[in-house]
Amino acid sequence: MNKKLGKNIYLILLLFAILPYDYSKLFLGKASLISNLLTYGIRVYLVFYVMYYMKKLTLPDECKKVFKYTTIYFVIIFVLNIISSVFFEKTPIIDIITRMFSMIYMYGFYTYIIYNYKHFDVFNSKLKFVCLVLLLFSIFLYMFYPEIGKQYEGYNSYVFLGVAGNRNSYYELMMPAIVSILFLSRNKVKFLDLMFILLILITTLATKSITSIFGIVIFLVFLFAGKIFKNKNIVLKISYIVAIVVWAAFFASMVNTTYINKFSALFDHKSSTLSGRTIIWEKSIYFIKQNPILGYGYDNTLIGDTNNYTLQYDNVFPNDTHNSIIFMLLSSGIVGTIALIYLIFITLKKSFLVVKYDNKYYYITAFIVANLFRGLTESCFHYPHALFFLYMIVINIRYNELMAEKRLEIK
Repeated sequence: MNKKLGKNIYLILLLFAILPYDYSKLFLGKASLISNLLTYGIRVYLVFYVMYYMKKLTLPDECKKVFKYTTIYFVIIFVLNIISSVFFEKTPIIDIITRMFSMIYMYGFYTYIIYNYKHFDVFNSKLKFVCLVLLLFSIFLYMFYPEIGKQYEGYNSYVFLGVAGNRNSYYELMMPAIVSILFLSRNKVKFLDLMFILLILITTLATKSITSIFGIVIFLVFLFAGKIFKNKNIVLKISYIVAIVVWAAFFASMVNTTYINKFSALFDHKSSTLSGRTIIWEKSIYFIKQNPILGYGYDNTLIGDTNNYTLQYDNVFPNDTHNSIIFMLLSSGIVGTIALIYLIFITLKKSFLVVKYDNKYYYITAFIVANLFRGLTESCFHYPHALFFLYMIVINIRYNELMAEKRLEIK
C-alpha cells in the first residue's frame, strides 16, 4: 500500500475512533459489541503505533516544549486519577484501569498530531471528511431509523440526534468541521463547503439543545466581530474579559443559587433550575468540599445507575456535572484544575500574537472562546474533549514556530 495512502486511512480511522458519538449507531444499534471492539482496537493500535512512530521521527523544535508540557499535564492527571480513585473506596478496579487506558490513548492521539504538526492541513481535511460522513449518516438515521436518529422530548415531540449519544455531544462532534472548513478556506469558502456548514448549523439547531445553540451564537458572534474589527486582538481581549467576568459571577452566584434559578426561569419556563443543573452544582460543591485537593477520579462524576456509579445526588441522576470547572474540581481536585487553567491561560495569552500573524488561527480561537462560555453549562474543557484540547496544543506550537521565525516580539 502506498505509504501516504496508508497514513490517510489510519488518520481517518483514528478520527472515527476519537470523535464523540455513539459508535454502535454505525451498525444501527445492533452490533454494539462489534463497534466497541473496533473502536478500542483502533485505540490500542494507536498507542503502539505512536510508540513505534516516535522512535522513527525527530520531533520539530517548535513542538518540543509543547510536547513536554502536554506530557507533564497528562502525568499529573494520570497520577491524580490513580491516587484519588484508590482512596475513593467505591471505585472498582476495572473502572480505574479503563480510565487509565482512556488517558493513555488520548495522550497517544495528541502525540501523533504533535509529531505531524507540519501536516495539520491534512488533519483538518480528514476531519472535515469524517464529519461529513457522520453528518450524512445522521440525516439517514433521522429519516429512516427514527428510533435511533431521534430523541423523544415528551408530548409527542422529537428532536434531531443522529449518531450522537446525546443532544449536547452533537455540537462537539460537528462544530470542529466548521473550524476545519474555515481554516482550510483561507477566507474564501467554496459553495459545497458553505452547504456543509449550513447543514451542520441546521441539524445542530434541530437538536434543540439550548447549550449547543448558545455555543453556535457565541461562535458566530466571534466570527462576525472579527470581520467588523480589523484588529482581531480587540475582539480577543473583549471576549476574554467577558468570559472572566461571567465565570466570576457564576461562582459568586453559587453562594446562593436563587439568583441562577431566577435567571434561568427567564429562558426556560419548564425548569427554573436549568434542567436540574443548579441542583447538580449544589450537590457537586458539597462533594468537592469533602475532597478538594485530589477529587474523586474521572468518571466518578458520572451518575446514572445508582448501583454502578459512586456519587449519588439524592433523586437526581444526571450523566454529567454540566459545568467544566466543577467537573475538574470533582474529578481531579484543585491540583488538576489549576493545571488545566494554566494551560488555558497560556494558550489564550499566546493566541493574541498567533492571530495577529496568522489569520486562519482566528477560527480555532473562536471555537475555544465559544467553549469557554459553553463550559458554564457543559463539561467541555478536560482532555476527553479531544478537539478543544488539541486546538490549544496547535496554538502553542504555532506560537513557538512564529517565535523561531523571529516574526514576533518576545514579551
